[in-house]
Amino acid sequence: MWGSGRAAGALLGALPGAALQRRLSSGGPPWRLLFFGTDQFAVESLRALTCSRSSGAGLVRSVEVVTLPGDVPVRRFARQNRLTVHSWPPELARGRFDVGVVVSFGCLLQESLIQQFPQ
Repeated sequence: MWGSGRAAGALLGALPGAALQRRLSSGGPPWRLLFFGTDQFAVESLRALTCSRSSGAGLVRSVEVVTLPGDVPVRRFARQNRLTVHSWPPELARGRFDVGVVVSFGCLLQESLIQQFPQ
């Protein structure tokens, strides 16, 4: 996850084993998240983020998903939960998302994609 401040760490507290890379920024929650994942392991993290959005805690404004083509667990979960799904590689407008979360995705993200996230 790319994030900033104590709230990012608090959000990750719900995700066991998650690693955090921080970039300093003045922005803060609620965040517009873009989640990258594929398998059942990633679904559990996506579920926690989706619950955080629904809880009203104010950390997550929206969650959209990038996954590989085909019938993969993250795509199924996203569709069942009415999340917007983008196929890999995504074509994204700069500034549309605040934070990127990558869990068991299976592809390397290019630096140009990573740099699109201000947090």
